[in-house]
Amino acid sequence: MFPSAELASLRAEAERFLPDTCTVQTVTHTNTKGSVVSAYANTYTSVPCRLAAVGSGAERVIGEELSAETTHVLTVAYGQAVAPSDRIVHAGATYEVTACPNTLASWRTARRVYLKRVVVNESTTPPVTYAPALDFSDYRNSMYLAVL
Repeated sequence: MFPSAELASLRAEAERFLPDTCTVQTVTHTNTKGSVVSAYANTYTSVPCRLAAVGSGAERVIGEELSAETTHVLTVAYGQAVAPSDRIVHAGATYEVTACPNTLASWRTARRVYLKRVVVNESTTPPVTYAPALDFSDYRNSMYLAVL
């Protein structure tokens, strides 16, 4: 077992190798008139991290359970809070947490979180408006010409 001062030094050293930053979002569920609406809010911003792709995605066995498809592994500082229901935003891409193993063992220096990339529809394009339909009962709007 490491002495606590040495372990703290190792954790500080491990944080030097987290070159990126990400945002951890937590979900809130609102039940209005029988429909549940889920909304994500930024809980932790500018979190030091490192994101690595895991091939083409794979199901993983974690804690004797088969987890959802994993496409990326996120490494964060040892004490960073991340829950299985959270989302991660990194470089404009959004990821769902597929597995968040209990890696807070006393000798660990960093925490790994397994992610799956998701597509979030945040389009700001205004809705398409269509011209009013033509009334073909009026002969002037008819697409057929009468042949005399």
